Parts: sequence; C-alpha cells; structure tokens
Amino acid sequence: MALFFRRQEREWSDRDVAHLVRSHECFAMLSVSEAVKLVEHMSAQRVKEGTVLFHEGAQNASFMALILQGEATAEAIGGGHGEPLMLKVLQEGDLIGEQGILDNASRNATVTAASDMSLATMSQSQFNKLTKAYPAIGNKILLSLLRTVSGRLRDANKRLHMLSQLNRTINEELDDRSTPRLKPAPGEDTVAFRVSQPGG
Repeated sequence: MALFFRRQEREWSDRDVAHLVRSHECFAMLSVSEAVKLVEHMSAQRVKEGTVLFHEGAQNASFMALILQGEATAEAIGGGHGEPLMLKVLQEGDLIGEQGILDNASRNATVTAASDMSLATMSQSQFNKLTKAYPAIGNKILLSLLRTVSGRLRDANKRLHMLSQLNRTINEELDDRSTPRLKPAPGEDTVAFRVSQPGG
C-alpha cells in the first residue's frame, strides 16, 4: 500500500486519500481503483496557518486541492470596497479550486489557511497527464466537474432572480411612499373645483 502522506499524528495511504476523494460530489462516480489512479497523479503538500492558497482575481493558480487536514476560509470582496465577505469555512474532505484545472480564469475568492493544513493537490499539467494515461477516468472527472459547475450556475441564477424580484418590490414600495397623495383632513368636506373654459 503506497504511502501518500506522513504527518506526526497521521499517515495517509493512496487508498485513504482515494476514499476521501470519493466522498466529494465531484468524484463520487469514480470506483476506488479509479480514485487511486487519480491520487497517484496528485501531490502531497503542507501549508502553514495564514498561507493564502488563492487570491481573488488571480489567474495563475491553475490547480485544485483536497483538504486532508486543517481548515481554510474563503472570502470575497467582488471588486467592491470595504471588508471582505466570509463565504465559507472549508474543512477535511472539501475541494478547493477545482475549476482551476479546467481553465485559467481568475479566482472568485481568496482562500486562506485558518490552521496548518495537509493537502492533496493536482495541477492542470498533472490532470492532463492523468487524462492522457487514463482517458476514461479523465472524461468522468471532466463530466462531473462540468455538472458541478452547471449546478452552481443554476443556483446562482435562482439567487439572482430572487434578488431581482426583491429589488423590484422594494423599488415599488419606495415609489408608492414618495408619491404625494392629497387627502382631505378628518371632518373636512371634499371641495370640487370646476375649471372655467375661456369665454365661459
């Protein structure tokens, strides 16, 4: 059994990492043997607390990482100003930056190690080698990643639609409040005015 990662408190074999890989939705369709092949093309890495794994907007981080131990935080400013918005706390079994092996698009969040971490990483070049050596496995992973990205896009569209409806409702209420309405005071009769026509 190949040793993938050794740390003072724990050792990770290729098969251990493969089981953790398969627990993620992106790789659940892989068999254990296929997941082991994937792990054989990954690299073990340790990072210290406070290390920034990805910078929001960066375009030179074409790799993904599976968290074996430790935690990280994902934050985003979204091109705005002010304090970053906390998006998620990432833990053991979470996958970071999986879209990085598909393209070199800019990262949409800053991911920082919240503790010392152990990672299994895969670069775009490592993924290309896996796909070349095992086309069927590469195709399965690509299809699963595309489905995952597609699902996230649908969820984002739903949230955007809900926010658009909420914004429309708020604007309508603000318009109603800002429109002056003439009402007779309590106890006063409504006075009708007649506009005289010229010469009348």
